[in-house]
Amino acid sequence: MESCTAQPFNGLLLRLEVRQIERVDLFLEKYSNLRHGVQTLLKAEKEAHEIVSAARQYRTQRLKEAKLDAAKDIKEYKQKKEKELKEHEAQFSGSNDDLEKAAESEVQTELVEIDKSAEAKKEDVVKLLLDAITHPKPELHVNAKA
Repeated sequence: MESCTAQPFNGLLLRLEVRQIERVDLFLEKYSNLRHGVQTLLKAEKEAHEIVSAARQYRTQRLKEAKLDAAKDIKEYKQKKEKELKEHEAQFSGSNDDLEKAAESEVQTELVEIDKSAEAKKEDVVKLLLDAITHPKPELHVNAKA
């Protein structure tokens, strides 16, 4: 009798083992799919990181180029303005020299005329002074008349 009861029990065990094996196979299949999905995600994350890194390098390079171009433009503009300033100074400093020479010659001319006028009127002034000293006219001062 033991063999009769053992057989259904063995069949049950066999079915349980098959089910467990099927469950293990199903679990392994799901785990494999999950693992494949994780690997796919890791690969996608790595690719995204590479794209972002390349974009950052490109942006950094473009910023450096922009700074160099701006520095070049500033240098050219500065040279242009310095050249314009030198031309302007050259143009007007010559006229300043001319104006200074003209003013100096005008001053010299006026000094010569003043000297001539003083020499011509020197005798008249001396005569007036001598007359005032030798022939005094006593008069009351304007403030004393009141």
